[in-house]
Amino acid sequence: MSLAAQDVGSGSIGLDVMGDLDGSGEVGTACYAGILGRCRECDFQGSCICGKHANGMSDILLLDRSRWGDPILVCTNFEPALIALYAVQSMLAIVVMCRILVAAKVQVKVARQHGCSKCGHLPLCSLSAGLVGAVSAFVFGILKLVDPSRAVGIDPFITLLASLRNIVMTIGNELFFMHLVRTSLKAEEASLGRHRVQEAVQHNLWSFRKKIALFGATNTIPLIQCVLISMGVATSLRDQMLVATSFYFTELLRGVASSALIFYDTRHLMRTFESCIDAARASFSVAAGGVADLAAVLRQSDARVSSSSPTLLRPHLRALGSEITNLKQSAATLRKYGYRTLKAPIIMSCLWFVILAIPPLWGGQSYFISLQTSISLCAMWALSNMYIPKKETVVIQGCARVVQSV
Repeated sequence: MSLAAQDVGSGSIGLDVMGDLDGSGEVGTACYAGILGRCRECDFQGSCICGKHANGMSDILLLDRSRWGDPILVCTNFEPALIALYAVQSMLAIVVMCRILVAAKVQVKVARQHGCSKCGHLPLCSLSAGLVGAVSAFVFGILKLVDPSRAVGIDPFITLLASLRNIVMTIGNELFFMHLVRTSLKAEEASLGRHRVQEAVQHNLWSFRKKIALFGATNTIPLIQCVLISMGVATSLRDQMLVATSFYFTELLRGVASSALIFYDTRHLMRTFESCIDAARASFSVAAGGVADLAAVLRQSDARVSSSSPTLLRPHLRALGSEITNLKQSAATLRKYGYRTLKAPIIMSCLWFVILAIPPLWGGQSYFISLQTSISLCAMWALSNMYIPKKETVVIQGCARVVQSV
């Protein structure tokens, strides 16, 4: 005897019936075999019998349907592997939190030196967002270690933590790029004018808000599913598969869009910095009387000072040299971090494409969510390093090295 399919919880679930028992005509064990995988062994209720360290408590698309009176379909979660992933994620979150605190301490001093408020200092805002993301990732990992049955898309608190982590880390990255944009615009104020620079800053702020709203909306899909389930809606496998595939598709689009935007913003900013550096070099050369060696000019200026000769050139050269140094440092930071950051969305886009294309992987979201969290934490580690100077240097020495290298 065979059975093609059985309706369970208003969702069509493919089942394999193992045949009659002892030729009595009674139906044998019915195991799930469908788009999400195949169960090798199940009980007489059709619930898959998981091994000692396996379960069906997968995130987003829950394959353990027992809470709704349905069978366990497939046991996709291997607990030792997930424990290792969550432990690594939690330890990585602690390391990133410590690094962010070090960077934040440095940026608090920078904000004081520039006389700006802490809330208005973009690097500090970016680090604050990263800190919230790291804390949420740590709490997420600990809760998963303590109670693996808490699934994203089902449990409200664990779902909120996952969505919060994605949103605030996106905000942190966007604030970093906003800071670089404003640095480049400030350098162009002399050529563009204060009014055009202010317009560009407002446009950049509006673009930032749109990207955060768009990317944040994609991370609310698990929260929407959680709310619907709490209301007794979308409890069938078919409905949850629809929500899950929507989530995977939007994550794929978000990864592709993030990659394209980071690549475009990085190239645009690099060109802007290069033009600003060229303009600053030209101004320096004119101010120095056609001399392009800052160290030599400063030595001549020191000699004039020692002989009590008046000099008005040295303060102006210091200002231009400081401007060149700041631009070069920002360009180096952008080049180093911008293209490094590009790796994370590209990797995640490839992963989400593979997940979307292979339905049996839909039940393995617990692995991918933990992996995505670890990748995001590594990106935040790299970002925090951008805000920690490796060593303090005198402005004159830094300017000399910059001018000699350009």
